[in-house]
Amino acid sequence: RLTGIPFSFTAHGSDLHVERRMLKRKVQEAAFAVTVSEFNKKVMVRECGDQFQDKIHVVHCGAAPGIYRPHSRDTRDRVRIVSVAALEEVKGHRYLIEACRLWHELGGDFECHLIGDGPQRAQIEKQRMYLKDSRSRTCSFWRVYPLARASGRASRWRS
Repeated sequence: RLTGIPFSFTAHGSDLHVERRMLKRKVQEAAFAVTVSEFNKKVMVRECGDQFQDKIHVVHCGAAPGIYRPHSRDTRDRVRIVSVAALEEVKGHRYLIEACRLWHELGGDFECHLIGDGPQRAQIEKQRMYLKDSRSRTCSFWRVYPLARASGRASRWRS
C-alpha cells in the first residue's frame, strides 16, 4: 500500500498451518494469493471469508512428469535422491538420512544430495557420517537435479 505497487504472496507452510499472522489482511490487500493445494485454499477461505475465494489460486509443487521421466526400476541400480530445502528442523532431513541408512542396511545403493543450507547443517553432517560406505554428499542444485531419479522434499508437521 505504501508504494501503490500490486503484490502477491504464497502461503503453504507454517505461515498457514502454524501461525496465520495477518492472513486476512494480506489476502485482502494482495492482487492475488497462491497456495499449493486445494486443502490449503479451503483453510485460507475459511479464515479469510468466501469473498476471497476467486483471489486465491492453487499452484501445485513438484516436477512435471513430462520432463522428469522415471528411469529403469532395476533395484540393483543406484538410486539418486535430491532434496532441495533449507536445512531446518521442520524440513525433516533427519528422516531422509535415516531412510537412506535403512536402505543402505538392506543393500541398496544410493546417492543422497542435500542442497541447501541452514541451522541444522552440522547436525545433518554428523548424522550422515553414520552412513559409512554410502556415497551421500552435498552437491550443487543445477549440476544434480536433471540427473535425479527421485526428488525428496522432506517435511514434517509440528505437533
